[in-house]
Amino acid sequence: MGSIGGTYMLLGNMQKAKHFLEQALTISKELNDAMSVANASSRLAIMYAETGDTKNALSLAQDAKHLFVQIGNKKKAESTQQFIDQLQGGSSPAQSNPIQSAFESFQRAKSSLEMENAVRNYPFMVSNEFIQLVERVIKEQVPPEHKSAFEQRLQTLRQLIKK
Repeated sequence: MGSIGGTYMLLGNMQKAKHFLEQALTISKELNDAMSVANASSRLAIMYAETGDTKNALSLAQDAKHLFVQIGNKKKAESTQQFIDQLQGGSSPAQSNPIQSAFESFQRAKSSLEMENAVRNYPFMVSNEFIQLVERVIKEQVPPEHKSAFEQRLQTLRQLIKK
């Protein structure tokens, strides 16, 4: 459900994104799966921020960070804290779609260094959710003549994750 919600966010359909992300959060809570709850909360926080609802975005992001810390996922806790700082600093991601902006940076990155810079600007690019979203976009939306270039960029991103 969360990946579907993320795809709808990338496509700019926030109503459907919210529906699927809320379902993912509810199911994750019912399963008592802390990692899934944290991931769903984080994605839902981004969606709320993009729609200008900073209050709900901040609450969900703080919940997600707390769970990431409890689980011991330092990388996700740090990237979520950066997002929280951004929300609290008043530079609302609602001014631009951060997932769309990250994907555009992904598209423009023609070298490992450019991909590193993109990840520095959008730390969530190294998350499994973003990788899965890119895989889905490549599979479903990228024309065949451009697939190899996108897959090459995806491989570069995966190599950065391993560092």
